[in-house]
Amino acid sequence: VLPFWALMIAAPNNEATKKVMTSSAPLLLCAAMHLSLVIYGPVTDPSGSLSQFQFLATQGFVKLTAMQEMRQFPVFVSEEWVHVLAWDLFVGRYVYLDGLEKKIPTPHSLFFTFLLGPLGLTMHLVTRAIVTRDPSSILKL
Repeated sequence: VLPFWALMIAAPNNEATKKVMTSSAPLLLCAAMHLSLVIYGPVTDPSGSLSQFQFLATQGFVKLTAMQEMRQFPVFVSEEWVHVLAWDLFVGRYVYLDGLEKKIPTPHSLFFTFLLGPLGLTMHLVTRAIVTRDPSSILKL
């Protein structure tokens, strides 16, 4: 995903960047990577994956320490990492495209979206409200 972030931050107005980031290809690539890891677990360790899924389904959503406990499973960690990278890229792509459409500077927001996800989106919404002089735009996606 790093090349996509580099294009959006370092060359936001480049035609190649626009062509790549307006397509769904980056998101589909991330989805394919995520799917391959979701499939990899059950294929390589069917019984272990079943117990991981059972744990996640029964305790993962109600137990605060569930994520910490799931870190003992390498496939789960890899799957979650790709999951986070994909979502952050999805949000970063939104910030980038919104910035292009509304002529708002986005490199700082994209950098923080890459590092901190939702905080970068918040930074973009604040920037957009300031640049457009429309405080109500902070509440609109």
